[in-house]
Amino acid sequence: MRVLLELEESQFRELKDSVYHRAIRIGHLLVLVVTSGPNMTQSRWVKVSKALQEKLKVKTVRIVEKVNDLKASASQLLSPARVLGVNTLWLPDGTVQYVVRVSKNERRYLPSGTLELERALSKLYSTTVKIRVE
Repeated sequence: MRVLLELEESQFRELKDSVYHRAIRIGHLLVLVVTSGPNMTQSRWVKVSKALQEKLKVKTVRIVEKVNDLKASASQLLSPARVLGVNTLWLPDGTVQYVVRVSKNERRYLPSGTLELERALSKLYSTTVKIRVE
């Protein structure tokens, strides 16, 4: 959060209207959950992401809009890989598990390992999320 505030003061004045919700760090992956302000574009978020990678010495920083749709969040997190769909598994014990499907041709475009991405999505939605490459 401190680094984000420093970036707001020095380079990215548009961050002032955006809302920071939470950050999740798993291995070499840092996921920020935000709500964009009116002047923030996707290209500006990419620049903020690159600046955070340099300042925090993290391999991958992903900025995800806060939405209640798992497919939209997964698409933002897994970009540039495309999400084919999200399946819901209803287990016999009454719990729910989600499976995010990605094409095997898109696997090389994933920003991080599938285990790190699964853990990040599971923490975001407080339920088990698996990534299936098919």
